[in-house]
Amino acid sequence: KTIKRKTEKTTTMMSPTSTSNTINHGNPNIDVTLLRGLEPAMTVEEQEQLTAMLTSGDPNELARAAQIFHGIGTLLKEQGVVHVNQRSPEQQTQIRDSFQLTYRPKERLGFNNREERVAHEKKENERDQKSRAAALPLPVRMPRYEAIEAFDPDEGRQVEKKKLLGVVPTSLPGTGPTRTLKPSLNFVDDSWDGTLEAAFTKLTVQNQKPENKGQVVAKVISPLLLRRDSSGTMVQVQHEFKSSPGFDEIVSVAPEGYQTKLIHNATGSTPSDVTDSGVLLGEPRVLIARTHYDAAKLGLQRGDVVTHVNGQEFIGNTQDLHLLLKALNADSEVSRFELVVNAEPCVAQALKLRALASEL
Repeated sequence: KTIKRKTEKTTTMMSPTSTSNTINHGNPNIDVTLLRGLEPAMTVEEQEQLTAMLTSGDPNELARAAQIFHGIGTLLKEQGVVHVNQRSPEQQTQIRDSFQLTYRPKERLGFNNREERVAHEKKENERDQKSRAAALPLPVRMPRYEAIEAFDPDEGRQVEKKKLLGVVPTSLPGTGPTRTLKPSLNFVDDSWDGTLEAAFTKLTVQNQKPENKGQVVAKVISPLLLRRDSSGTMVQVQHEFKSSPGFDEIVSVAPEGYQTKLIHNATGSTPSDVTDSGVLLGEPRVLIARTHYDAAKLGLQRGDVVTHVNGQEFIGNTQDLHLLLKALNADSEVSRFELVVNAEPCVAQALKLRALASEL
């Protein structure tokens, strides 16, 4: 079984997206503050391309960048490739294909002795530190890619007992060689009003906390915050706008500041407005409500926004997502599926505006 996905190959044009206060080694096309500290493991061309993708304003380009980051991070973590020069020919081809780049011949700097090389590297590191210190802040959420083992969001997934404990135990509930585990992820419905402000609004999902043991406080909490996740558990969904001078500087180049509309057919005055019947207004989106097992270990978090599944942009509610995940789980050729979170239109536009604001 392998990951089964539909792909739409696109060619991203290299563009001068760079910033006067977020440059790498004097290259105006690289923003080191976007590269997650992975610059040593990437070529200059890859750093330029990732900067262009992350500042393009296109959510799908953010999703591609998240997948590339994941691939480079895997080389670092699992294969010990800490520098671009350590790549094998196969690894080089794999990364090149993910970027769809044609590489230029590598330029090598010449040094007369070790002291000159060390002094040069020290100077570059100091320049990078100054760049990061002067950089404008990033949005509160950044895109992330992970490959998740397929599961049924309503029924969980069947796992061989020997894979859980190394042997076939007799004390576990159920009969037969398998045991049903919880779904790797639970989801909850949310919405946003289509404005840029959402990129600077922290999303928090918490289990409902009774005031006293055995006492439920459903009537005390606003319906804007309290709703059921896909497992039926009552959770609180909170939207907390994070104001800062850096964010103000970023949105100063937008026509209407924080209230700049990115999706004009979205309704509602706040990202979580509801009707009297409890129906969410605005553009629908799905948040991760809880993580279990491998999904939790991968670093996915409560409040992450589901934006892409198997390379395709996802727009809908939890019911739509459940149907999609159930279909993938039922496919005998699929063992894992690709999930991208936080590659939202608001985040894409915020990163683009951040690059523009840094040039002023």
